[in-house]
Amino acid sequence: MQPLLPKAKSTSEADARDRNPRPESGTSANDAKFGFATRAIHHGYDPAGFPNAGQPRVFLNSTYD
Repeated sequence: MQPLLPKAKSTSEADARDRNPRPESGTSANDAKFGFATRAIHHGYDPAGFPNAGQPRVFLNSTYD
């Protein structure tokens, strides 16, 4: 039994998507409107001391009692 594979999109569909990109949601990593706490967490991290390491993730969630 062959595994089901997703249907390949036509070239014209892909071209149309590239010509008409979706508007940005405002949550881009290039957005300069980060709050102080986010900037402070990333400022204290020096990736030069850790080869092949990425920047630590910031999880924006909380628990409520």
